[in-house]
Amino acid sequence: MKTRIQRLAVWGAAAALLTAGAALPLTGASAEDTRTEAQLAAAATAAREKIFGADWANPDNVQVKWVAITTYIANFGGRIVLLDSTIMDNLQGSNQTPYISLDEVIDAKPEAILQNHTHLDQMRHASRIAAITGAQLVTTAGGCLFAKRDAIQRGFKESAVNCNYVRDSSGRVFTGLDTYALPISGEPLVTPFGTVGKPESPIPGLDITVVNIKHSQIRPYPDDLTYPYVGADPSPLVDDTPSPEQLADFGLTQDFDNGNLLFMVGYKGFNVVHHGSSGSLNPIEPGQAEIREGLRALSLKERPDVELGGIQELTYTNGFVEARRYAEEIGAKLYIPLHHGNWLPPITAEARSYYDGWLAEMQRTTASVFPKLCFVVEENMATAFTFNVKKWAGDKTGPFEAIGGPGCYTGSG
Repeated sequence: MKTRIQRLAVWGAAAALLTAGAALPLTGASAEDTRTEAQLAAAATAAREKIFGADWANPDNVQVKWVAITTYIANFGGRIVLLDSTIMDNLQGSNQTPYISLDEVIDAKPEAILQNHTHLDQMRHASRIAAITGAQLVTTAGGCLFAKRDAIQRGFKESAVNCNYVRDSSGRVFTGLDTYALPISGEPLVTPFGTVGKPESPIPGLDITVVNIKHSQIRPYPDDLTYPYVGADPSPLVDDTPSPEQLADFGLTQDFDNGNLLFMVGYKGFNVVHHGSSGSLNPIEPGQAEIREGLRALSLKERPDVELGGIQELTYTNGFVEARRYAEEIGAKLYIPLHHGNWLPPITAEARSYYDGWLAEMQRTTASVFPKLCFVVEENMATAFTFNVKKWAGDKTGPFEAIGGPGCYTGSG
């Protein structure tokens, strides 16, 4: 199994950066919020209006907004939920993007964080957000331990992180090893691939279902070597040179993935699926049949409406293939991608550079049920895609509105 330092090498970070930065104070360490209840409420309203627009409290609307990398912030009729928790557009940058900051996410006061896994491109700020806002952290046993340890490193009490464990139908807490490094799940010690579960404490007004999947991986299966992509854009490192404190933060917020979760959130019959990873579903991949079964279970009651799915990450040879396979198994009405863009310079590039390969692969589908496609680029981080749940009821694929930014990218610029 890979050590943490070995993993950092995979991610393109030199071990020397850890040595240089480990003794420095971490960025983002913070005491508890000292604002009054009235000040917190006013800040929450202002942040929600900025993120989602003036009609953010409309009980008939669901809104999703790409924050960065795999993180989306979602609004279910006024209930704010964070899907993953890294608030930065590249891993060695500051705690913000050109469109939103970590402080604004905290001000929006999400009531839950649904955490895919514990890598720093997904979970960089979970402990800070949970400790300051009181948001429930919905995660595995390992994810909870990681967040509590990270909270202590940042000056919070361990008890400030409120974990809401995912449990299977027998009440067992989801556990995991490292599906980035291991193609097998390690049963019976950890939760089997494809297991379906629920948060142990329901979140009022929302119906949350969880499937245990696996991390995206490079897989050189002959059938999967289509539309390879390797990006190379170092400009963010030049434009926003990381400080020693940021490098320390980069090094100390990494861990094994501790299991890998796909979430479906239902609100008034409108269902949003989110998964930052898309581990291999090749027919000879261990565990793929069980994962496929778990994905199909999502649509047993009704067809999911929106899939927010990981399309590339560092899987340069087969990432688009897995995006198509997940879309085919989930069968949502609309597909919006994530985990593309220049999040790990210099070995990644801007989001639009992924468009042609992604579209070509998605169009190869022969599935009878397949989603409409809505690609997003960095400018869409200003956009709150807004869905009226009544217009999407049942089998209907309704319209959706782009509030605050551009609509779906179509390759025109």
